[in-house]
Amino acid sequence: MNTVSVAMTTYNGESYLLPQLQSLLQQTKQPDEVIICDDCSTDASVEIIRTFIQEHNLLNWKLLLNNTNIGFIKNFRKAISVTNGEIIFLCDQDDIWMPQKIEVMSEVLEKNPHIKALASGYSFLDAYGYPLEGKQKKFYYPPIIDLSKVSRIKVGRVLYSNVAQGCTVAYRKDVVMDYCSASNCTTIAHDWALNLLAYQSKGLYFINCKLTAYRIHPNNTTGICTNCTSLYIREKWLENYVQFMEDAQLLPLNPSTQKDLVRIVKFTCDRLNWLQKRHLSTWLLYFLRNLSVVSRYFFLSYFKDLIMAIVYKDD
Repeated sequence: MNTVSVAMTTYNGESYLLPQLQSLLQQTKQPDEVIICDDCSTDASVEIIRTFIQEHNLLNWKLLLNNTNIGFIKNFRKAISVTNGEIIFLCDQDDIWMPQKIEVMSEVLEKNPHIKALASGYSFLDAYGYPLEGKQKKFYYPPIIDLSKVSRIKVGRVLYSNVAQGCTVAYRKDVVMDYCSASNCTTIAHDWALNLLAYQSKGLYFINCKLTAYRIHPNNTTGICTNCTSLYIREKWLENYVQFMEDAQLLPLNPSTQKDLVRIVKFTCDRLNWLQKRHLSTWLLYFLRNLSVVSRYFFLSYFKDLIMAIVYKDD
């Protein structure tokens, strides 16, 4: 049986921390270790964790305290880098795990050694812990009828957006080690980088079971984004995206993926240039110049650039 680690990060999470800790303790399959890295919380987070560990005599739970605040990306890198398990679950401080999460996902990974990363479905909670209904944008949901079916994420969308929240994913140790080896890769979100590493080896999979209750509240570090209608915000997002993709090139990627990232960065710079000039001839020129990239990854979004430039004004 594969050993299981849970890597959890915390920062000023006292309002939501206890329910998440309790959901870990209530797992039908208990992890072999839980690593919690606190990033210099100024609230009662550390006290809550210490008390919880002591009260339940959790000898396989370890709390690490950072000397300085290093941010959520580096904090997750630190947490996963000290795990010993063959399967590593990422854990946010403010969600709630379904009792069977570790058991179900570990069993899938045990039976399918070719799977490098397994993402699951999730539901939503509001800030008070109540189910949140409505049209919340999800990351990846394939058209699967059989809820027990596991499918490979084949879409190239992994290269232009994150397809799975890290809090829903279990990773193989080798993927984690590859990510940690790229110590200079610090801009792109840790879960996006890990998903990209798993995807390039055709090892990124999805199980259509809601095994995490994802909490939506005003202080989410990352969240479920909605499409914006502001050209200014769109330009800023594309500028950040260029930085993420340049950062991703520091990962141990295969030549094909590296080549795709270089082309994507070039095309995104063209998109930014078009949004600033907004000449139809320039838009068409970039469309033809980057046809292979546009058709594979950005067809709809590039046409949306054109529509937004016509319809919307800058904020």
